[in-house]
This record gives sequence, structure tokens and C-alpha cells, in this order.
Amino acid sequence: MRDYLFRRRILICLVIGYTLAALYGPRLGRSEFYPFFNWSLFSYAHSTRHDIVVFVHSIDGVALEEPTIYFYVPNRFVMNGGEQIRLRKLLWELWSHRRKGDQKQVEKLLNIIRSNFFSTVGAAEYEIALIRYNPIERLKTGKIEFSRTIIRTSK
Repeated sequence: MRDYLFRRRILICLVIGYTLAALYGPRLGRSEFYPFFNWSLFSYAHSTRHDIVVFVHSIDGVALEEPTIYFYVPNRFVMNGGEQIRLRKLLWELWSHRRKGDQKQVEKLLNIIRSNFFSTVGAAEYEIALIRYNPIERLKTGKIEFSRTIIRTSK
């Protein structure tokens, strides 16, 4: 019984303290008291991201209005989730071999990309580029902060 009363008093004190902190905290110039009221799950992306993408410039001799990322070219390339992942892995592997100076492996990977991902078009001009972007900004506006061409080629 004595243990029950002690726990009850502690619990009442915690509830009162928590309520007072919530009511008087904003009046003291703080909008939140860190361990109690700070909730910021995924509301801010802490850094920029890097990715390697394929910018398509023309398809079958017809130039696109502006270079468009391969995944966003409408109705030309058949892509499912597994193919997107496969292309991304191939692009990162190509970038790795390009940095090492292994031109033979780069050509091999380019041929794989041409035969598997550009098979639905007769001819295409495209570039493989390293991009840097803020994920939230890119989601809202499509803005890419920086783009550097790794390879410009055609099929």
C-alpha cells in the first residue's frame, strides 16, 4: 500500500510538471522543451544527395525540348521497379570504373545499357551525368543544383 501511494504521488508530480512546462515554456521564449516536445521526423533533409542519371537529348532523331532524365521520358522506355534499380546499379558501377580508368569495363557497361535500356528506340543521344540536389527542393520544383557530364554518347 505504501509503495502504491509513493508511485501515485510521483506520477501526479510528473503530470503536473509536464503540464506546467507545456503551458509556461512558450512564455519563457522557448517554443519547445527538447526532451519532451521536440518532434521533427523527416521534416528537414540535412544534406544534399548525389546520383548518377541518364539525360536523354534526342530519340530517333527528334530532339527533346530540354535534356530529360531517362526515367521521366514519357511513353518511350518500358521500366518497372526492378529495371530502375538495375539501371542505377549499372550507372554507379560505370562511374566507379570510369574513375579507375578502366575503359574496357566502361565500354562493356555502356553496351549493356544500350542493349537493355535503349532497345525500344532506333537511335538516341544521351549523356550520363553526376548530379547533386536537395531532395526536398527537387521534389517540389525539380531543381538540380549541379550536373557534371561523365560520358556523352549515342545509340
